[in-house]
Amino acid sequence: MDRYEGHGRLDWWANSTTLVAGIDVSVVITTQGPAWEAHGRLANDEDREGFAVLCDLDPVFSFRFDDRSTITVTVHPADDHRQFRLDEFRLEPDVPPRSRAGQISAMRSATLSMMREGR
Repeated sequence: MDRYEGHGRLDWWANSTTLVAGIDVSVVITTQGPAWEAHGRLANDEDREGFAVLCDLDPVFSFRFDDRSTITVTVHPADDHRQFRLDEFRLEPDVPPRSRAGQISAMRSATLSMMREGR
């Protein structure tokens, strides 16, 4: 089993060019074969309220490691929104990665439009 323990950033993108928020976090990721588990906590408690709002809107974030590599994840926050669990984000297994980015962007655009309309 391998283990990564360190800092990273959860980025919430409105689309491929608009970063809405970036939240500094501490994470522990363990792997065994192809499976992995990850959990973490916010680095700054001041980010908790904004983090809660973003998770409620859409829990899909880009997790950026210290080396700037990224993976798209689904965040499962604890009730207090200070701690969380991460899963690798997957729309549909037969959708190519570039199409996934388009689908994520479309979902985010729809969510932001609904927010503007007050729904």
